[in-house]
Amino acid sequence: MAIFSFNCLGQRQVPIKNVPSPEIAGLGEYGRVPVSLYTGVPDISVPIYELNAGGYSLSLFASYHLASVKPNSQSGCLGLGWNLIAGGYITRSVRGTYDEKCESNGYAPGYYAHASKLKNISNEQFEAETMHIQNAESNYYELTADEFSFNVSGYSGNFYYGGDGEWHVISDQDIRVEFNSTDGEGFVSLSEVGKRLDVRSWGASTRNNRFYNKFALITPDGCRYEFGGVNATEYSIPYYARYNSDLIATTWRLSKITTVDKRVIEFSYDTSAIMCDLRYVPQQKVVTNVPCSYNGIQRGRSGMTGYLLFPVNLKTIRTPNEILEFNYYNEYGYGDNFVDGYLAWTDYANYDWQDIYNMNFEDPANQFTLFLGNQIDNTNHATLRQSIKSKLKHKILHCIYVKGKNSRALKTIYFDYVKNNRIKLALITERPGNPDLIPNYVWHPHGYHLLTWYNVPENLTGGRVPEYRFLYNSEKHMPNDYVRPEVDSWGYYTGGSVEFAAIPDFSHTDSNLQYTLAEVLTEIIYPTGGKSRFEYQLNNYSKW
Repeated sequence: MAIFSFNCLGQRQVPIKNVPSPEIAGLGEYGRVPVSLYTGVPDISVPIYELNAGGYSLSLFASYHLASVKPNSQSGCLGLGWNLIAGGYITRSVRGTYDEKCESNGYAPGYYAHASKLKNISNEQFEAETMHIQNAESNYYELTADEFSFNVSGYSGNFYYGGDGEWHVISDQDIRVEFNSTDGEGFVSLSEVGKRLDVRSWGASTRNNRFYNKFALITPDGCRYEFGGVNATEYSIPYYARYNSDLIATTWRLSKITTVDKRVIEFSYDTSAIMCDLRYVPQQKVVTNVPCSYNGIQRGRSGMTGYLLFPVNLKTIRTPNEILEFNYYNEYGYGDNFVDGYLAWTDYANYDWQDIYNMNFEDPANQFTLFLGNQIDNTNHATLRQSIKSKLKHKILHCIYVKGKNSRALKTIYFDYVKNNRIKLALITERPGNPDLIPNYVWHPHGYHLLTWYNVPENLTGGRVPEYRFLYNSEKHMPNDYVRPEVDSWGYYTGGSVEFAAIPDFSHTDSNLQYTLAEVLTEIIYPTGGKSRFEYQLNNYSKW
């Protein structure tokens, strides 16, 4: 008799259902890592503009969070580490199946349609119901509520849909959620979402026919904040399995404020950006009591995970007396920040299970064109990947036109950047009026000019204009690649690169101050000529 013991090692994707856009993820850092001396995160914010509607004021400002200065973290519209604070949002964490899921045949497996089953349910009944759901081959349904988080005008908290059919808020303030379940209001169908996103050839389209569309929050002072609408909602879908995966609404941006005295502030959004968040996340799983049979190790590719993101960017804010218009350009070379092999593969040609660098693993290959508006199928790797790169777009804020009544040009607020491998905010200034945009082009090898950015016009007033300047550590630079930089336990850069491995060693990587400081903010120069300088040190801990 022979006894064998096997440790089966593999790499599995992280079971996350949805991720927010970089803009919202950056804002979320303020809740995850609070700004304080205790956490070692400095409170850095710069005022941009203040809108007024009667007795209500809305402040716009740029805020810097050190926890966002990491090689795996993509920037928002103001560059690495910076966030545009203008309005508010609702985002969510999906628990199991997303709450509102409903199929085209009317069957709704999401929690929203079955929440009442939890009313007065005992622990024993819940356990039995869970077992029944797990064993059901069809007609399954969800019994776990998604968690929603909000942040708007100084109010923050969480809410969820309860078994009593009511929305329950967890907050230090007395906030009320309003939700109109009428189609086209609280809910929206796939056909409406399809007017914005290209859902042609999507294999899961019949299983995703209902999405949360609009929410409203009523604050203690009586103001009403409305969120969402198809063009004010952000969506995501797993990058490497999008053909059969769910499309999930992840964030609802502020779309309207109605003040106590019934004045209205309206927000509109640009929906042209498409981004992706790709990660190499190897994991180890030990399986016991398995038959003695050989299974090839899934190498390299099965450690990849990520999402295709459909963010929105603030386009206009309108009050009874003012209009703010936001002008962006696409980050030049954004798609090049993802190594070609991560973006797509086309077939199983010359596939070798022993080749850990071969990423031809998932089928159908043409899923990589889904939601991107180009239906290139069965082409070569280079053409497919270049096509994908051309569709990926990250918006960088260039300026804000400030206009008065009847669209009278008042002034323009400009943003300029350090334009190396990681874009960083370098300047905030202003000019009178609303000058025309000044484009900067490069010549593309295919024979046309390509917009790289807009230039800030010279100051021709003869006087001083307000400006903030920002300086960064330039001794070390982060790599272009978002996917494989080596990081420490806190996610900060250590100077190396993670390599694909059949069996990752999961070794601990020590922090390296020299690389941790790569491209962090070191100095602010204020309009008065005064300066703030920042010095950093590594995190440390002790055991008593």
